[in-house]
Amino acid sequence: MEAALQKSEEHSTRLLKDSLRLQDGLRRLTHQVLAAQEEARKKISHELQDEIAQTLLGINVRLLSLKQGARSNSRGLKDEIATTRRLVVESAHSTRRVAREVGKA
Repeated sequence: MEAALQKSEEHSTRLLKDSLRLQDGLRRLTHQVLAAQEEARKKISHELQDEIAQTLLGINVRLLSLKQGARSNSRGLKDEIATTRRLVVESAHSTRRVAREVGKA
């Protein structure tokens, strides 16, 4: 009977050690997953900032062009305004798309 108790105690000790080892591995794995997710969010954030900055710069250049050409060419002005408005819409779509990607990450 005593041998059976000893064997049961040894088995329980092994199970406890295995459980603690597995918990430690799970903690490390969870940390790695969270770090990877954070890195992905940072990357997407930088991409979004770059894309928006580039679009806004393009809009600014077009607006300066509109200002300079406003006196001489009203048809060209209308076309330039339409193109600039498309840039704004495209920027808004890009922002929403990237925000959705960040939400999924």
